[in-house]
Amino acid sequence: MLKKLAILIGMLALAAGTAFAQKVVTLDIDQVLTAFSKTAAIKAEVEADQKDAESLLKIKVDEFQKQREKLTAAQQKLEADRGNPTLSKAAVAKAEEEVKKTLEEAVKMEQDLRRSQQEMRELLQSKFTQKTNVVLQEDIFPRIKEIAKAHGADIVLNARVGILFAEPSVNITEELIERLKKDFPQEEKPAAVPAAEPAK
Repeated sequence: MLKKLAILIGMLALAAGTAFAQKVVTLDIDQVLTAFSKTAAIKAEVEADQKDAESLLKIKVDEFQKQREKLTAAQQKLEADRGNPTLSKAAVAKAEEEVKKTLEEAVKMEQDLRRSQQEMRELLQSKFTQKTNVVLQEDIFPRIKEIAKAHGADIVLNARVGILFAEPSVNITEELIERLKKDFPQEEKPAAVPAAEPAK
């Protein structure tokens, strides 16, 4: 999703016009998103949500495994019943019906599991994209514009998309990362309070 966003940013910049008189700077938006504390926090939050969701899905996976084991046992019983000459046709038909019912339940459970997994992936991707877009719009893009103006640049291109070569001097990635660190310092963890000495 970030690559699509990066391509879109690059295409928008190119669409604005690339006359030779215009000054261009480059920026590696992926590097910025990786280095920025807010997007790193979003990624960590989504990864934690993913672990929670996977724990819940594990219950469905376990139920599905039990259903598959039940199906295997029913199929083995059916084969044994078919080979038993003393068993009536009605008993064999009942065993066949049990296999069919168990198979239908297993298929339904598998479909439900796959649907739940897909919904989880889509929900987590949507959450990540929405939160990242807010950070891009509110925190990153305004600073890109400020830094580009300070460099006298008319266009900012993504360094990873469609650029074969650019002088390092026109790359504002590190400058933007430093600006974001300055404007949004990570909260420092409080120093550990030393243990009080026991009374003598």
